[in-house]
Amino acid sequence: SLHGSLSWTKMIATQESGSRLSMLFNSDKKLMPAFNHLPLQDADELAIGRPAVHWQDWLEHNDPEDEYWKEANFRKTLAKVTAPVNMVGGWYDIFLPWQLKDYITLIEAGRQPFLTIGPWTHTDKGLMGTGVREGITWFRAHLSGDQNDLREEPVKLFIMGANEWHSFSEWPPSDSQQQRWHLHPGGSLNTEISSESEPDCYRYDPADPTPSVGGPLLSPNSGPKKNNNVESRLDVLVYTSAKLEQDIMIIGPVQAELYINSSLEYTDFFTRLCDVNSSGKSINICDGITRLVPGKFKPESDGSIKVVIDLWPTAHCFRRKHRIRLQVSSGAHPRFVRNFGTGEPLATATKLIVANQSVYHDPTRPSSVILPIMD
Repeated sequence: SLHGSLSWTKMIATQESGSRLSMLFNSDKKLMPAFNHLPLQDADELAIGRPAVHWQDWLEHNDPEDEYWKEANFRKTLAKVTAPVNMVGGWYDIFLPWQLKDYITLIEAGRQPFLTIGPWTHTDKGLMGTGVREGITWFRAHLSGDQNDLREEPVKLFIMGANEWHSFSEWPPSDSQQQRWHLHPGGSLNTEISSESEPDCYRYDPADPTPSVGGPLLSPNSGPKKNNNVESRLDVLVYTSAKLEQDIMIIGPVQAELYINSSLEYTDFFTRLCDVNSSGKSINICDGITRLVPGKFKPESDGSIKVVIDLWPTAHCFRRKHRIRLQVSSGAHPRFVRNFGTGEPLATATKLIVANQSVYHDPTRPSSVILPIMD
């Protein structure tokens, strides 16, 4: 995440100054010149006025599979943890997917962790307050033996849309069923596979990148936000269901399967799930991105490429008369580093190439979003 790493760099550099609070609430505006600058190896100096060793290291080791990151990953020893663990997070927290993976790792190791996920961002006061309350109850139960206030079910989730807390015995709930919602020509979305149709096409220009709106950020602009403006851009495809006849609740991981083609070997595809209310306001629920490089995805026999994108897990209720929407684009700047289209080293690249993208939706290439529907 370009936004997360540079914002964190700025926060660390200013944590002992009197301007720290001001920086937190004005970070996006102040950091925009650094977010937009190329080459990225100079962005740290624009952000904090001097080079940052860790920033240069991150750029050099920008592949998540790099040994640099594997050596720092504690998950390989997580199963050995025997101390009682209570996790508190938010659906828009920057660490959510990895926190949930840690929870599953502990469960598989035979531990009995607790999990609480609310409607929060990483810096939300609600997350902090709940963390303190849960911590006091947890310590009282395991250090003094007083379990009177310890809840019965280990998993407690806030269901967005319904604005309710629900308790479960596990994550993800076993009674959720995967349901495919297919992309159709004309921008519709439903559970039927599309008939024969031409692909939808758009042009992604990294010199005018598709902007990011809300979501998991280290910023006061994080969380659920109105997406209508970005959805009106020519470089964003939008697929929307009919008005729902009844509530639909989803809890668990969300995934998109797109059949695509691109004029470039190096490009990105970003998908975002939104809830559209009865007045047409589109609010982001969860999203995900994948970066295409040669050899990552095997082409189909017709030359198209099946791309699998993991969106962030969620718990949300789409209300009756609301609509389900999926965005498809090729960027979310500055949240994610824009794809330059060249495959050049991330730190030094300055050349930008336009990508012409196609998204298919037909019987042999049924692009879809897979939702974890609760019975």
